[in-house]
Amino acid sequence: MKTIKVISLGFVLVFFIISCNKKESIKESTGINIEQTAPEIMLEAIFNKEDKKIPTLSSLKNEIIILDFWATWCAPCIASFPEHDKLQLKYKDNGVQFIAITDDSKEKLNNFLGNTNYSFWIGRDDDKSIFNRYNISDRPRIFIINRDGKIVYKGAKITEEIIIEALNNNINIEVENK
Repeated sequence: MKTIKVISLGFVLVFFIISCNKKESIKESTGINIEQTAPEIMLEAIFNKEDKKIPTLSSLKNEIIILDFWATWCAPCIASFPEHDKLQLKYKDNGVQFIAITDDSKEKLNNFLGNTNYSFWIGRDDDKSIFNRYNISDRPRIFIINRDGKIVYKGAKITEEIIIEALNNNINIEVENK
């Protein structure tokens, strides 16, 4: 009886591992790719922007755009915000613009923003259309769009070195441990 349970458990584990690997392969193959023209963004609202005019990628042409997909429930997302703020302030005069995009409800976002003061823009994607266009399934997820509107980086974190690379080269950014 014990042998049958061990064998059954083994089959379940093998099936689970195979299923997880298939899901990961599907996710990778349907994702947005480096060198691809970045899909346009149409935010519902923008915060931390003085004129409150909602930006699009086409309105920010010739700038380096860093899209940061996040949520209020994502601890790594929130933990990265102070560093993102420093980088935004340091590189904004070089044509770098951070846009943190969430699909959180207006209430959650307003509660979060009531306790913060960041210089980068925060936008809402209420209908998740931008999340869908960028195939966002986990967070944080960051994309850098070069001055030509092409995606040159995607990963889970951003560093000053990555920003410098984006400023100095208009090509794909290769880093370890994205």
